[in-house]
Amino acid sequence: FRAVKLQFMAMVLVTVLAGVIGNVEAAVSAMVGGLAIALPSLLFAMRLSSVKRRNASYAVDFFIGELVKLGSAIVILAAFAQVYSQLNWLGLIVGLLVTLQAN
Repeated sequence: FRAVKLQFMAMVLVTVLAGVIGNVEAAVSAMVGGLAIALPSLLFAMRLSSVKRRNASYAVDFFIGELVKLGSAIVILAAFAQVYSQLNWLGLIVGLLVTLQAN
C-alpha cells in the first residue's frame, strides 16, 4: 500500500500546484487524472492483499487485476472527458503522469 499512498500524495500535490499555477479547471482535471491512476491502484492492492500468494491462481489473479486496473483508468478518463466540458487536457495529462510515476 506504500506505492498507493505515494500516488495519492502526488495527486494531491499536482492538484494544488495546478490550482495555484492554472485555474480551477486545471486543478479538477489534474485531480481526475491522478484519481484515474490512484483509485484503480488502490482497488488492485486491496484485491491482491486478500489473495494468498501460495495460491496457484495468484498469477492469474494478478494479470486479471492489472487488466481491470487498466480498464478502470480508461473508463474514468473517458467518462470525465464526456462529462466535464471545461476539461484542461494539460492538467489531466500532468496529473496522470505525475501520479503514475509516484512509485
